[in-house]
Amino acid sequence: YQTAFARWRGTQQCRSECSLFTGELAAPLAVGLGNESPLEVGLTAYHVYGMPCIPGSALKGLCRRGALKLPEGAVTEAQRAVIFGDPKLAAHLVFWDAWYDPASVEGKPFKRDVVTVHHPKYYSTNGGEWPTDFDDPTPVPFLVVKPGARFLFALDAPAVEWAQFATLLLQWSLKSLGVGGKTNAGYGYFGETW
Repeated sequence: YQTAFARWRGTQQCRSECSLFTGELAAPLAVGLGNESPLEVGLTAYHVYGMPCIPGSALKGLCRRGALKLPEGAVTEAQRAVIFGDPKLAAHLVFWDAWYDPASVEGKPFKRDVVTVHHPKYYSTNGGEWPTDFDDPTPVPFLVVKPGARFLFALDAPAVEWAQFATLLLQWSLKSLGVGGKTNAGYGYFGETW
């Protein structure tokens, strides 16, 4: 994986249309929780390398969400069309998968986490059976990426100005909104340093 990561970074650094930056997780990352997994709860990883990644589609969706959260007029309709596309025009930007940096967290990105469902009957019956103090909690273990893990982000843009704009939007979204699942519980947020 280290060789593949170095080759990917080197290839992207040589391309003038590519905007490249590294971000460090400030909280655990749980991206791809709905993926099939032997542990009931999935995590997105490269099939070949077994290392975590953040899909480009998740990053593009996060940027779209971020653009809608900004004050009105901060991102115009024309800018949205260039970044995300519209029914008449394909997007001009490419959001590549973010690769895990193997030099971070001692090359061991995974950590076990757990969600405990305290009232399983209440949830399985859609509120048909009220929760009580006698319910048996059900712990559900799953994997996350450790805080402190770094990811390499890459964007392709038709011009430097678009690359800078999209990079700033992505960085703000990663820091302010988080990526992946369970962001309301504090997962998926990146720190200030890029």
